[in-house]
Amino acid sequence: MEQENGIVLLDHVIPNWQKALKNHIVVPNNLCGPFYNGYWIRGIEEKNWFLKISKKNGLDSSFYIELWMEELARNVSIPSIQSKIVKCGKNVYGLVSESYLASGYDIVTGEYIIRTYQEKLLNKRDQKNEKDLNSMLNDYQGEISSLEFIWEALEDYFNDYSNKRYILFGILRGLTERYIFSFLTLNRDFHAGNWELLVSPTHAVLTPLYDMDLSLDKNYEMRHNSMRATMKDVSIYEDFMEFYWLSSPYFKKELERQFSILTPEFLKVSLENVIKEHGIFMDVREKQKLLEIYDNHFEKITSMLERRKTL
Repeated sequence: MEQENGIVLLDHVIPNWQKALKNHIVVPNNLCGPFYNGYWIRGIEEKNWFLKISKKNGLDSSFYIELWMEELARNVSIPSIQSKIVKCGKNVYGLVSESYLASGYDIVTGEYIIRTYQEKLLNKRDQKNEKDLNSMLNDYQGEISSLEFIWEALEDYFNDYSNKRYILFGILRGLTERYIFSFLTLNRDFHAGNWELLVSPTHAVLTPLYDMDLSLDKNYEMRHNSMRATMKDVSIYEDFMEFYWLSSPYFKKELERQFSILTPEFLKVSLENVIKEHGIFMDVREKQKLLEIYDNHFEKITSMLERRKTL
């Protein structure tokens, strides 16, 4: 999509919004949560797109954090969507990215897989009342968002696939790499609703990483809603070190690889590149605050890893 000073102008792409809705060129969806309105856009430049429009006015920090994290994910070789800022009206903005829907595949969310498996387990315990079931599902949120539980749920979901082990290996490796990245970037929102699979009758793969605007949160530990490594009732940092201590040599190396790339200096340069590319104005104090949050996090992880290696 053509950009002007790093920003796509929606009225240049879709001159008549109401007509596009009527002709199903623009199709609303409910995939964006409470803060955005979501839409599929079909057949623009012979491609399909995903658009989310903020319900708040202005270009707030969530936009450049989202773009920044997408860039960082690609820097550590994790597939991510590649968004562009869209001006949708007077002081109204959104993000647009190329759709990753693929012919012959359905999208299945992590949340659906996990909740389906959790319901099976709870029903085996004779918890069949729907109100009680939903309450228990919410109570188990920390547990069911763990890599341990996700592995069990995926095994159950793909139980009838002849190539189950091959599928599960690829998905779990990708999820673990994303768990590491989300922890390193203080993304408090990498929960079961923020990862998806493209599933066919014979195969399944992770979709690109997306929705990372709640990264670099100074209250990361208190507001944390992300994937965990274990089902233990411990702090986020303790959970991460438990993962590091028990993980395979491959994942230890993966953590060390990502950590060696995502240095404070690298993040600073990356942010400046994103600001320049997308024509974003960002207050110097806001930039400094985000970088200081990461500096402290980076130092804490460095200290924890050094202590662990001496044990």
